[in-house]
Amino acid sequence: MMSENRGVALLFLAAAAACGGGGDDADQEDAGDDADSSTPDSGEPDGAGPDAGAPPGTDVSGFAFGIEYVEYFPALQELGQRVADAYDDFGGGAAKNTYLSWGTVEPGPPEGEVHDYRWTVPDGLVELWQSKGFSTITFVLGAAGSNRAAAFWGVESFPSEDCDANAGASRSPLPEHLEDYRDFVRAIVERYDGDGEDDMPGLGAPVRRFEIETEAQHLGFWQGDANPDGEPCPDFPGSECCRILPDGEMPAYAELLRAAHSAAREASEDAIIILAGLTFGDMFDDFPSDDVVEERSSSMSLIERQAHNIQYLVSLVDAYDEIELHLLDHYTGLVGIAGNVRGALEELGVDKPIWIGDSMSADAFFKSFGFALQIEEAQERNWLYEALTDEGHTDHGLVEPWYRAEQARYSVKTALVAMELGLGGAHYYGVTDVPLFWERDWQYQGLVDLEMGFGTIEGEGTPRPVYDALRALRTAVADKPFLSRLDLGDADVWAYRLLPGDGGPATTVLWLESSYVAPAETPPSADVDLPVGSASAFVRPIPTERGIEPQGEQLDAEGGVIHLAVTPTPIFVEEQ
Repeated sequence: MMSENRGVALLFLAAAAACGGGGDDADQEDAGDDADSSTPDSGEPDGAGPDAGAPPGTDVSGFAFGIEYVEYFPALQELGQRVADAYDDFGGGAAKNTYLSWGTVEPGPPEGEVHDYRWTVPDGLVELWQSKGFSTITFVLGAAGSNRAAAFWGVESFPSEDCDANAGASRSPLPEHLEDYRDFVRAIVERYDGDGEDDMPGLGAPVRRFEIETEAQHLGFWQGDANPDGEPCPDFPGSECCRILPDGEMPAYAELLRAAHSAAREASEDAIIILAGLTFGDMFDDFPSDDVVEERSSSMSLIERQAHNIQYLVSLVDAYDEIELHLLDHYTGLVGIAGNVRGALEELGVDKPIWIGDSMSADAFFKSFGFALQIEEAQERNWLYEALTDEGHTDHGLVEPWYRAEQARYSVKTALVAMELGLGGAHYYGVTDVPLFWERDWQYQGLVDLEMGFGTIEGEGTPRPVYDALRALRTAVADKPFLSRLDLGDADVWAYRLLPGDGGPATTVLWLESSYVAPAETPPSADVDLPVGSASAFVRPIPTERGIEPQGEQLDAEGGVIHLAVTPTPIFVEEQ
């Protein structure tokens, strides 16, 4: 394992970012290999311009446009169907569930060596969402969790019987039931591997992706490495029962991960075991210097501790096949996050495919903590949230369409940055708006107009602009799957060229990067000369208004360039 100081430095210093994608014929199931393109803030072109001799760029044809979290509730099938129906014409892609606990499938201990597996929930989820064209399913597997149908018969008890502050977090299997957990993983991989043996009846496509727990770096989701003799945990201020994790050591999770990996391999060589999603918050959102990142990583005990835990988790390279990064803040932070994780892997002498999950369909505008807040003034954040959530608010008609347009802008930019970095895909959060219960009452990140409560669902399921914008980008990538970053001479103008493999006309997606622009403000604009390889181009913005197809215009090239005014809203420039 890498030295502690070196590992933490690689994971938390932006200068270590090694951002890039695969080669021309990179297999996106193994996205992240041969990382060699420039970072988005480097100012260096990567196969840029219309020069016929330029390389076509990174093949992003396999980039997965995913959604989360998809569920199946046997007692609420009608509601689940309504959610799935809302994604009828999304175009398929990838889908990930919230948490499939061991106890959901095996609610009681085996009798002798005979297991009684209940496949109703996972079978129903696979059948429902594959019927909508989502052929790539990821199951997040959990050992326990009180609100996740825990296998209480097979896991360790909570460290303190008097504490339930984070009783929903997973715990480790008891030593005498570790083999039963391995049997569970082996059985679920076998049921969905599509080899014709013990498969789910009517399986449409193999399910090969299995994430072991989620965000195991902290106590909110993983209690297996809790120290019962430790100090109160700052994750949950005021709680006397929560315990800190030992810095740099998480042997219980490592044991669980290795058990799952070996069991999955016994069932299918094609199974993909994914390291529990890692989150860095907004550490890198503003392209901080090395000194600033180092200061941030040591300024809060929570982040400093998680740095050691993340370092340890990444080092378990023999026990997982892929890494998921949780992008809970601004898309620009992905540059430093992916770069630092890649740097740590490089130090270990390995490479692993990387996806992003929990990809917010809009920045966390309303949060009040962090290092790089998009909106620093609490009064502004409160006004936005209140105006968005209250249809009777004086400014609802101003803020609601602004926020839905921002979702569209943000999500398209996230996907393009992830593609440039050579990531395999992005699961966008979420399929519905959901209760949040911390800081704000609800998380308004749904791609459609649906609010999911406990046993209830409200809304018509009408697509929001973000839904249409992601479909538009996915269609463009399907036709022109070779992506390269352009240098147009202005660091604030981000531009990505998409090319077909046959050297045909290109499509460029570009925007002006800017800080927060309030709903009532006129967005900034910049004049750009875009080199093109055709006599004219059709220019249109991404969808940002409900149910309205954006109008475009045909522009003639002058001296091999198209003159454009760009704003924070991405535009497609389609060469003719």
